[in-house]
Amino acid sequence: MRAIIGVGIDCGKNQHTVCISDNFGKQYGNTFVIHNFQKDIEYLIEKIFEVESEIGKSDIVINLESTGVYHLPLYSGLSKIFQTNIYQPKQIKDRSSKNIRKSKTDKKDAKTLSRIHLEITPPHTNYDDKEMYDIREIIRQRFCYKDIRTNLKKKFRRNLSIVFPNFDSLFKNPYTNVAWNLLKTCPTPEDVIRLGRDEISEIMKKAAKGQNLKVKPEDLIKLAEETIQCDISNRGSLFGLKTLMEDVEYFDKRIEQIDQEIKIYWDKVRRNLYFPTHPGIDMVKAAALHTEFGGFDRFSKPDKAVAFAGIENFVYISGDSKKFNGSMTKAGSPIIRRVFWEILSSPTIKMPKITDHMNKLKEKGKHNSIRIHSASKKLIRILWAMESHKQSYIW
Repeated sequence: MRAIIGVGIDCGKNQHTVCISDNFGKQYGNTFVIHNFQKDIEYLIEKIFEVESEIGKSDIVINLESTGVYHLPLYSGLSKIFQTNIYQPKQIKDRSSKNIRKSKTDKKDAKTLSRIHLEITPPHTNYDDKEMYDIREIIRQRFCYKDIRTNLKKKFRRNLSIVFPNFDSLFKNPYTNVAWNLLKTCPTPEDVIRLGRDEISEIMKKAAKGQNLKVKPEDLIKLAEETIQCDISNRGSLFGLKTLMEDVEYFDKRIEQIDQEIKIYWDKVRRNLYFPTHPGIDMVKAAALHTEFGGFDRFSKPDKAVAFAGIENFVYISGDSKKFNGSMTKAGSPIIRRVFWEILSSPTIKMPKITDHMNKLKEKGKHNSIRIHSASKKLIRILWAMESHKQSYIW
């Protein structure tokens, strides 16, 4: 029987713990630490070949723990030379917890990783489509920027209530082009009164770009004259309002740049995909699902895609005890769950099969989050079937 040399690497940010053992359970040397340097990779390769020269010609398997993004540099360097597998932290934890003594160390995890391929079939790891992973990283950055912008807008509304009370009662959405340009030019009631009707009318007309305005300049001037002018924290809030507006515009531009990058990629791949024809899924959401799932065609069954998204339910069955608490496992990428939440919580959702399913749950008195959870699983199965059968959506 040909020997197998297992190299387990517990990955960290700047250093990684390594353990080398064979398929008979024998460990070769002590565990040691390597860093993200080329010389350390060369040292590791040298140690592996030393073990191989000791036990004879062997198959060499590298097992890495998927730790955020910290395993990627190592994978990039080692996968060109050896068979390299990536295991999830939960898989390592489940096997480490078999020990009676409850302890968790990097050395123990590295030792577990060096032998895990003997218990679990090595997962299929493929980073060949590097452009897809590039776009996945860009899309994640987009969601990060979107969250930052949302927080900035919340702070903006808070400052606006001090600087110009009741402004959002006149302009329900202060982020429209007209309201935004008015606040950039005259953010306080004093500024509005000072500018007068003609200048305010010109600002509103230019920002409206030919659209009919429900709010007239006279309405804004009247509000400025009647509203309470706060003199507590007014100067600080005004400064904050202006800087927050600049920050919001900055992130708007960044998101537009990201959308352009996504569009270039999406125009290349969308012609070979079928699930984007499903209603309610725009370019960004479709690209996010495609890159996070790595393509629906990688799953042999729809339930595997559901499990990958972390939307499957916790199940506990032991003897006569059966527990189904309804909560999600939340394994995998949170971006997937976020995209489905945004799709299914939209008030203008146009998905007959999905809306019928959600309405039935509503009639049973189910909470909105439960309805979205259940509909997400149904939608994943529909999208998987569209790709599996290579069929576009039919109304």
